[in-house]
Amino acid sequence: MQGTLVYITGLSGSGKSTLAKAVVNDLLNLFKIHAIYLDGDLLRSCVSNDNYTLQGRLEMASYYVKVAKLLVDQGFIVVLSTISMFE
Repeated sequence: MQGTLVYITGLSGSGKSTLAKAVVNDLLNLFKIHAIYLDGDLLRSCVSNDNYTLQGRLEMASYYVKVAKLLVDQGFIVVLSTISMFE
C-alpha cells in the first residue's frame, strides 16, 4: 500500500482533532485500514517546544512534516491535525 498524508489544519477549537479521529476511525471500520493519528499539540509536547515565535512555529511546521513523511515513506496512512500557524 502506498503511504498517504491527510493534513487537517484550522483555527483553535474548530474541530480538527475530532475530524482527524473520525477519519482514522472510519478508515478502520469501513475499509479495515489502520491509520496513524498525529496531533500537533502532542508532537509539540514530545519535543518540549514552547517557542511560539515565528521561527519556533516554522521549526514545528517542519518537524510535523518530517515526522509525517517518515511514516508515509514507509507506507502508512497518516492523519495529521495541527493549528493553522500562518495565514
